[in-house]
Amino acid sequence: MHVVTVNDYLAKRDAQLLEPVYAFFGLSVGWIGPDQDASVRHAMYARGVTYCVNKDLVFDYLRDRLASPTGASMGGSAVRRLLHPFGPKSPHLLRGLYFAIVDEADSIFIDEARTPLIISNNRMDPEEDDRYATALELARRLPPEAYTVAEAERAIRLTAAGELEVQQACAGLGASGAFARRASK
Repeated sequence: MHVVTVNDYLAKRDAQLLEPVYAFFGLSVGWIGPDQDASVRHAMYARGVTYCVNKDLVFDYLRDRLASPTGASMGGSAVRRLLHPFGPKSPHLLRGLYFAIVDEADSIFIDEARTPLIISNNRMDPEEDDRYATALELARRLPPEAYTVAEAERAIRLTAAGELEVQQACAGLGASGAFARRASK
């Protein structure tokens, strides 16, 4: 289980303060700190209860996804570990996301949610690069009436006319056409 809070001080303090209670029930407790290396983080996430800050949890999850071969899910990796417990060590820090208790949920889900958490990927995928280049070129050609801008949400949405234009432009692209239909939703 993860206990997600808003700052490192609270994560460490609460983990240390409640550790005897968890120990009484036979649970181990850990906390994720900002300067911990991957091996320490892996050990902390292996505990029964892990205290962490929302950004650490999200970035570790994103790093795990990047470390997955061909985008394999963490659930799939967990099943492989159950079937082959002595196989190669998983590159993942997290064992999976099962349960979370969120301290100061309003701050994490509302205030912090306004800032997107992004991690870059250095993998080179020519097909993916081509899809993004095609999507960018298509977006540049769309007339202003094909989309609306919601500045408060920092979002752009296609109008019905825009969706039709995207579908027509992607009709000859084969599998990329399915990509365009998903992107327009």
